[in-house]
Amino acid sequence: MSACDNIQSNQIEVLIAKQAVCGAPDAAPVFKAPNRTDGIYKKTNSFFQSAEVKKSRQARKQILDNKDFAAEFPFELTSDIARYLEEGLYSEFTAFQNKAGLDLNFDATANTISDNGTTGVLGDFVAGQFVFVPVGIEVPATMQYYVESVIDADTLQIKAGNILITNASVITDISGSMLRSGSTRKYLTVQNRYPRASAPVDGADFETLVNAVVNSVSLALGTSGAVTGTLSLIGGTEVDGLAKLDSQTDLASDDECPVSASGIVSDIWIDFNQTDAGMSDATIDFGNNVTATPRAGKRGSHTMSEGDITCTGSLNSIPTKTNILAEKTKSDNVVQFSLTLPFELEGDRKLFFTLRNCIYTDVTMNASGNELMLNSGTYAAQEDVYGCTLQVDANWDTSA
Repeated sequence: MSACDNIQSNQIEVLIAKQAVCGAPDAAPVFKAPNRTDGIYKKTNSFFQSAEVKKSRQARKQILDNKDFAAEFPFELTSDIARYLEEGLYSEFTAFQNKAGLDLNFDATANTISDNGTTGVLGDFVAGQFVFVPVGIEVPATMQYYVESVIDADTLQIKAGNILITNASVITDISGSMLRSGSTRKYLTVQNRYPRASAPVDGADFETLVNAVVNSVSLALGTSGAVTGTLSLIGGTEVDGLAKLDSQTDLASDDECPVSASGIVSDIWIDFNQTDAGMSDATIDFGNNVTATPRAGKRGSHTMSEGDITCTGSLNSIPTKTNILAEKTKSDNVVQFSLTLPFELEGDRKLFFTLRNCIYTDVTMNASGNELMLNSGTYAAQEDVYGCTLQVDANWDTSA
């Protein structure tokens, strides 16, 4: 083998396509390469050893017992992750509402957003979601509001304390889409592509697996660098052969800059109001707790089952003299609260992750030396009044 025939690991491609039903890829699957920093979909073969008596004392036979499939894709946060959140949260985004050309009125006394033109379109939003309002040249360019209720088709009740913009200029647009964790399993088709000069067509071998599910999604941000995360998949069934699937197509990869932890992460929201509390770092770990159980007589095929959702994480906040005991008091008194981590992506796209009903399981205040005071908290999320654990809001059409 010539040294010129070697390949690098970054030449192995991983692409993922949505899969409508269990058992087979879509008739015309549309693949896209996820934003990942490592990982491929891996197959692990397990064996058992024959118990035969060997007069020769030589090693006993090894028999293939089963095949297991799993993957972890570390990533840097871009809008690309929204493509897989429906599979991760076992649910679907609400239809994207983009209402334009309205005559919006903001009432800071009544805490309402209303449509003076009475077009009846504000009734398409729902209670419990965030709505996003572009305000042009002001900073920030887009404001966001938490909808407590829909009063009527022309009026939204906004959470008291949300910073309402003035009516000094005409505001015409409002948008939003929301995803809440659910219990309807969704599938993905995953494809590893290995470059091979001697491949008969397409210049690659295509290793395809169907029926993969998302086991967990995690996010982590600190004071510098990119916001990172991990998308973990489990299960899957091999498609025979190494050929390209019929009618499969690819979407172009994104060229979007990842979110900077220090540059484009908004202030955290507590109980659906933006706070001035500083944040040192935070994590979210959302798990579906999927078990892939082998099926008798079906090597490489698994029965999937889910445990209860778990959603935990950490939040290291920087208290001020006006709220030094805020987080410790929540912990001491087991106060339920909501936590929203809002991310501002490239192109004024916004992605809000909200744990709607949290409790602190521990809060520690460092009080040594001359260090910056930190509240180091770990939290656990619970089911809320809407029957969900984690909610994601976006100001763009995530299905596009």
